[in-house]
Amino acid sequence: MATAVATRTIGTLNIDQVTRAPRRLSKSVRLEAGQKKVFDFIRQHENWTRWFPILKAVSVDNSQAQSAGGNNCIRHCTLVNGVQFSEKIVGYDPPNQFGYAIEDDNPLGVQGHLAVVTVEAEAGGGSILRWHQYFDHPQAETFVQEVNQILDGGIQSLLERFGGESLETVFHE
Repeated sequence: MATAVATRTIGTLNIDQVTRAPRRLSKSVRLEAGQKKVFDFIRQHENWTRWFPILKAVSVDNSQAQSAGGNNCIRHCTLVNGVQFSEKIVGYDPPNQFGYAIEDDNPLGVQGHLAVVTVEAEAGGGSILRWHQYFDHPQAETFVQEVNQILDGGIQSLLERFGGESLETVFHE
């Protein structure tokens, strides 16, 4: 008898089609701005340096993208410490979600990385932003601490811009 395997999905994105990475870190925040306003801000890849403190520069290659900034777009990122890596946009579904996967051959040592950012409308005009990180790393505990701090910097910037409150952080091994 075959055993059914649960499919990991977020919105329209099947996680297992992008990564089999077992670890997951999720953070959520309630923002006072509406879904469309928040999504329109975070989907502008080159502007991530304005609200994501660890990024020094972001350039975008849309040559393989289905639409500008959408699926198959490649973001080339430079951190403030000079480390460079590339991310491929996957699961782009405005104004609900987009995902990005760091290439496995990267200087961060992370494998099977996938991040999915979702923005859900809330009654009364606000929104809930959830940031899901899937990954595998040889030094998982250290990497989780670093990613947690990095995401906190971005979330704090979003809270300062839109108002709101942090909700929860969850780590699954």
